[in-house]
Amino acid sequence: MKYKKLRILFFLICLLLISNWVFAQKREPDEEIFLKAKTALYQKEWPEAIRNLERLISEFPRSPYLDNALYWLGYSLYRLSETGAEKEREVALKKEALNRLEQLLRQFNSSSWRNEARLLEIEIAQKLVQSGYPEFKKYIEATITGVGGVRGVEEGVKGVKEGVVGVEGGVEHGVEGTVAGLSVIIPPPSPPLSLNEKETDPELEIKLIALNALMSLEKNRAWPVLERVARENPSPRLRSQALFILSQYDDPRVIPLLLERASSDPDHQVRESAIFWLGQHKGEETVEALSKIFDQAKDLALKEKVLFALALNKNPKALNKLISIARENPDLKIKQRAIFWLGQSRERMAEEALFEMYDETKEENIKENLLFAFSQSATKPAIRKLIDIARREQNLKLKKTAIFYLALTNDEEALAFLKEIIEKGIGQNESQADGIQAGGRSS
Repeated sequence: MKYKKLRILFFLICLLLISNWVFAQKREPDEEIFLKAKTALYQKEWPEAIRNLERLISEFPRSPYLDNALYWLGYSLYRLSETGAEKEREVALKKEALNRLEQLLRQFNSSSWRNEARLLEIEIAQKLVQSGYPEFKKYIEATITGVGGVRGVEEGVKGVKEGVVGVEGGVEHGVEGTVAGLSVIIPPPSPPLSLNEKETDPELEIKLIALNALMSLEKNRAWPVLERVARENPSPRLRSQALFILSQYDDPRVIPLLLERASSDPDHQVRESAIFWLGQHKGEETVEALSKIFDQAKDLALKEKVLFALALNKNPKALNKLISIARENPDLKIKQRAIFWLGQSRERMAEEALFEMYDETKEENIKENLLFAFSQSATKPAIRKLIDIARREQNLKLKKTAIFYLALTNDEEALAFLKEIIEKGIGQNESQADGIQAGGRSS
């Protein structure tokens, strides 16, 4: 009897667990529709996604998925418009996408999808304006002006914490390491425009993106606002971002602005950012600006950024400035970096200057850096210079270093020279051995 009661109790527990599991597997109808729509989205089946999302919106106006559905419906309509539809159909789909995104923004003030919706609005509106529908510029302008007019961009970051990092990492100093016991400098990467999410003002981020869009459509209106952000905004990161946007345009105001911010911005990384973007502009005006910054800068790290920017320029005046620095600058690290970037340029005038420096200098550590620069250049004249040094250099350490760098190349002349050294060494060993044997027989 006791065991029978236990069996019944066990059965009831199992039944309860099963019923709970079955109940848990049941989904609400709106959730089922939303999941079908998301599956279609993942598979890029835009018409199927649109059909399910429209059904959810019309049949379940109080669904907790409604703001999600409105965003993804706008997204799906936009993507469908980009699949080669006829012009009239494409415009109609984009208009409907904007209507759905506007519905989301009107009905859901606290939705987590609001920022994404505003960014997508900007993208769609920009495409429509570029296609010949200027009336859709209002979506971009509304994002910029907001409630407080354009001042919203200028004053919208009062609460952003001071000292936000601008271009994270900036242009790094380069990584110092050793090759065959020599001190070498590995080139720095370009600065990424990554953001520190914890210290981001989403409102101003969206406004800057809208300004960037407006720059491509109506530069004269967007420029003064971005210029003011670059000069006066309290956030270093946002000043850097504004400088980046402005630096992408071929405008006579760009170089003076970058020079000003590189020289006078209170934040070190904003100055580095300005120097980097200045280096992207070719021409003598840029070289003069960079040379001026270098000569006036007291900060070693800032000088190194200028060297990198000059190397990117490749203007003859930029190369001459690097050559002058490599020859005359009293700071060893600065000389080393100037030599490195001259080697990386692979320009004939730079190589000839480096060859002359090797022949003239008496400093072993500078010669080591020059050898590394020749190996990195790896042009025919540089390889021939290494062969000449390997033949004639009296300093055994430098001679070995030149041979080491030649062995790293696949150049035919270098390989022939190395073969010659090996055969000569074998011949000398055989002669020495014959001499020892002959001496043994005579004794």
